[in-house]
Amino acid sequence: MGWFWLPYEAGRPIWLDPYYNQNNNTLMISFVIPLFIENQFIGVVGMDFDYASLIKRIHQIKIFENGFAHLELNGTVIHSGDDHSEEDHPHDDASHFKASAELVNGMTLALFACQSDITKIRHEIAYKIIFTVIVLALVFSLVVFLVVKKVVKPLKVLTDAAIKLSGDNYDVVIEHGDAYEIQQLSSAFENMLVKLREHKKLQHLLAYRDSLTGLRNTTSYKAWVGDFDAKIQTEKPAFGVMVLDLNYLKKTNDTYGHNVGNRLIVSASQLISEAFKRSPVFRIGGDEFLVILQGRDFENRDTLFEKFDEACANAFVDLETEKIPVCIAKGFSVFDPTTDTQFYDVFNRADDEMYKNKNRMKLASV
Repeated sequence: MGWFWLPYEAGRPIWLDPYYNQNNNTLMISFVIPLFIENQFIGVVGMDFDYASLIKRIHQIKIFENGFAHLELNGTVIHSGDDHSEEDHPHDDASHFKASAELVNGMTLALFACQSDITKIRHEIAYKIIFTVIVLALVFSLVVFLVVKKVVKPLKVLTDAAIKLSGDNYDVVIEHGDAYEIQQLSSAFENMLVKLREHKKLQHLLAYRDSLTGLRNTTSYKAWVGDFDAKIQTEKPAFGVMVLDLNYLKKTNDTYGHNVGNRLIVSASQLISEAFKRSPVFRIGGDEFLVILQGRDFENRDTLFEKFDEACANAFVDLETEKIPVCIAKGFSVFDPTTDTQFYDVFNRADDEMYKNKNRMKLASV
């Protein structure tokens, strides 16, 4: 369905994220183009690529002696070209420099250069400088010949390669030459470090925030669940879980299109965030949201629920011809330290209550 609908909705050629094709048991990526004749949509045409071919290229990339590359999608590592597990990747480790570039298919190629490799190069250059100075003092004429032939030219190649690397041009070959121009080499790698810091901030934002609503996403939600399971075993915290579901989203998408459906999702997320300002709010599915109530929000939950219901009753997505109500079903459950052993014990009760509320709302609208 994505092979057909995604390029149709985009109205332009797009790359699809990696997916598993059950017809030929192959992990694939696809480039698909919608076809129009006189603004009339007639179909799609595209090409499928074996994902293994991209993985092979990742494994072929080598940075110095111990560097490596990996492939990211939406801030998450989907394949690594080294032997580390995903947990071992030195994303924020000061022992590595990282640089990245976005590929045409929306993925990101990240390169890691080992600090020890760079330090080794600098030390080798320093030792050779000392040796050169000593030789200059003894045999000046011989040193001039050696500098011209064996030092200056290799150093120029190394410096040019470092400058290209700092300018996001990774198609370079690093040569270990006899050199002393360490300042240019240091400046090039300092520029690379600045870009890595900027990318780190962006990576964190993409990894833990939903792109449509700006709410915390499922990755963030799973991290919170892990923290709560640890606290439940020791601290017995006071908290409640609210599960919310946006009604009639499919009907809205089928009737008015996904753009209006997205407006409905955004309106629902704004209502929930405004009502529970002091609580973490997550988008855990297409039309599903979750709120963890603690502290003052947990103590004042009845008042907040009442205000939330009032806000929902007056919330609409305003079209030119009509208004679509923002109808949200909800269910709530409180952590019981005498019976609950994990976070999902509380979640499951809240989820059941949400579905009961959803059915009551549907019956009331008949």
